[in-house]
Amino acid sequence: MIMKRTVLRVLLVPVLASFIGFASGQDADLSGTWDGHAVTSDGTEVPLILTLKKAEAGYGGTVNAMGQDLSLENAKFENGTMTFEFLFSP
Repeated sequence: MIMKRTVLRVLLVPVLASFIGFASGQDADLSGTWDGHAVTSDGTEVPLILTLKKAEAGYGGTVNAMGQDLSLENAKFENGTMTFEFLFSP
């Protein structure tokens, strides 16, 4: 079985941007469930449900893409930007 690593760009910007604007000057806690979509390199949109949990260092959680619950890796919020990685095999 060949595993293919697919890189997705997560488009949660409008919701996160409004929350971050509200939280500026405070310790932002982005914990919760977020709906959005990702765009694959060929332009396909994939619906996502992102569940974030604040951890001691950064964030943990899962992303549900096409019925698969995938663990987040390297999730962190720095300088007003939320970043994370996950492996997805369509």
